[in-house]
Amino acid sequence: MARILITEQIDGAAVDLLSQNHEVLIEHRLWSDTEQLEARSVDIDAIIVRNQTQVTANLIQSASHLKVIGRAGAGLDNIDCDAATKANVVVCYTPSENSLSVAELVMGYMLSLARNIPTADRSTSEGNWERKRFTGSELSGKTLGIIGFGRIGTLVAQRANAFGMTVIAHDEFLTTDAPHLLENGVELMGISDLLRQSDFDT
Repeated sequence: MARILITEQIDGAAVDLLSQNHEVLIEHRLWSDTEQLEARSVDIDAIIVRNQTQVTANLIQSASHLKVIGRAGAGLDNIDCDAATKANVVVCYTPSENSLSVAELVMGYMLSLARNIPTADRSTSEGNWERKRFTGSELSGKTLGIIGFGRIGTLVAQRANAFGMTVIAHDEFLTTDAPHLLENGVELMGISDLLRQSDFDT
């Protein structure tokens, strides 16, 4: 049975499942106290964090039993991966954890902007009916510029295509023949051209 330390607000079915077979210690505020975090990690086999816990070289060194660092999210900026590698500690993460939610949120923001939904809702709640003022515009036929065409960008492009939008992208790490660009009919271009051509950009 492994001893697993959770240092932030992480719960749900996955944590419940871990608790059935392992000793799971949940301390949602432990990330905010570096000394206490290091002290509590001395005999821990695994640590699960989000983005607030700083998993430093000192923490990894003090956790002499540590085998796994789990990141509930996509980024690894708060984890010293080099120190983990030197200590033979596996670092794993969940790159698709929030991608779909973020992509849908982007579409929601675009619809809200195009249709003036928040302001129109407020006006209607106040007893007005200003149809002409809040006519808005359609997403169909508009151009969406996506800066950084990774998992989230690809999911946004798929949804924008379904709305009849033209999608263009800028990504310094991609070439024009990248499969996910071609599959979604996305043209890659420089940032200045993208901003000039976009009706919406994200």
